[in-house]
Amino acid sequence: MTGSILDRMFLKVPIRRALFNCFLFIFLLTALATLAGLIKLLPMEPQYLDKLFNALILELVGGIIGLFSVTFGKGISGEKVADLKVQLVFPETVDVANPANIIANYSFMESDISIDPITGECRVYRDGQSLYIDIKDAPLDKDLYVEIMLDDKMYQGSQHLETRPLYLRAS
Repeated sequence: MTGSILDRMFLKVPIRRALFNCFLFIFLLTALATLAGLIKLLPMEPQYLDKLFNALILELVGGIIGLFSVTFGKGISGEKVADLKVQLVFPETVDVANPANIIANYSFMESDISIDPITGECRVYRDGQSLYIDIKDAPLDKDLYVEIMLDDKMYQGSQHLETRPLYLRAS
């Protein structure tokens, strides 16, 4: 494996940026082609122009709905929550024979450190080849921090909530 644990933990930022840029490029290409066809700058069959115009309208509606859900999608309680299944990835040198005896301490924190974190603990379990923890009603707008004591050594990891593994490191 190449890259440090921190590089792998924060991989989400370039991926989101690339995805955003792809959608923006497609939207701009559709908009420019449609406008060029409407003002007869680009000769186009009427059936293709109709399809481009419909695609442009769908993209606009989708963008407005997406923006609305991101801006106002916190629901009635004002906080997004979900049940999480977080995959734990230990360094290669760690062998976890019996995960049932391991307790993971977790906390959800905001960037504003004056707000008290939400804390708890849960058992580590194996599902196939991987180790996981389940967290009920996890706030989706906060960062997750996990600490696990294993063989007199503390392992820690953090991530902004999403569905990717949580990489732990010895501290």
